[in-house]
Amino acid sequence: MLIAFHLRPACIINDNNTIQGKITIPLIIQGQEISTEFNLVDRNFPIRKHGIIDLANKTLAIKINVDNRNIILKPRTETIVSIPIAAKDVENKDNFIHRQEIKEGVFCGSIVNTVQNGEVVISMLNITEEPQNIWEEELNKIQYDREFDYNVQPRVNKIKQLIRSGHMDDEQRQSIIEICEQYQDIFHLKGDILTHTNTMTHKINL
Repeated sequence: MLIAFHLRPACIINDNNTIQGKITIPLIIQGQEISTEFNLVDRNFPIRKHGIIDLANKTLAIKINVDNRNIILKPRTETIVSIPIAAKDVENKDNFIHRQEIKEGVFCGSIVNTVQNGEVVISMLNITEEPQNIWEEELNKIQYDREFDYNVQPRVNKIKQLIRSGHMDDEQRQSIIEICEQYQDIFHLKGDILTHTNTMTHKINL
């Protein structure tokens, strides 16, 4: 039986107001029993380390060197960032990342990009009025597709058919077509899922 838990080492807790008590636990290391004192803190104490207690084998596995980077997004700005992709079989391959909400008020845009050195570059948008701190563990939840069809021409053709260009001259029409080809992903077509935010809500009383 494995139990995952948040590890809260005593050595990094210096604030006596945070400590709720102490406990002495015997740890067996290479056959030698060592009594170790631990500080007790609240379950929500913000320490981002992890370990596993293996009750069956009476072992404790601790991952000490956790690389948990954070990204700070400025208010109401778009930022290009590099995020980790854990899967090894997608290295040097194209992946499609969906438009999705990372946390309230923070989104990543749809993009097709190549995984290099275990990372892929994406665009993130912070629509809030405050800086947003994004931890790597939150970025690990981003959804992506390994197999996809990224031929956008059928979509571009549909957009062209919907645009009323009878009143335009050739130069204007060509300019509109180029815009459609470059920004085809922001046009809404029948069947597309509408994006949304939680910035405001509206209620209609009948």
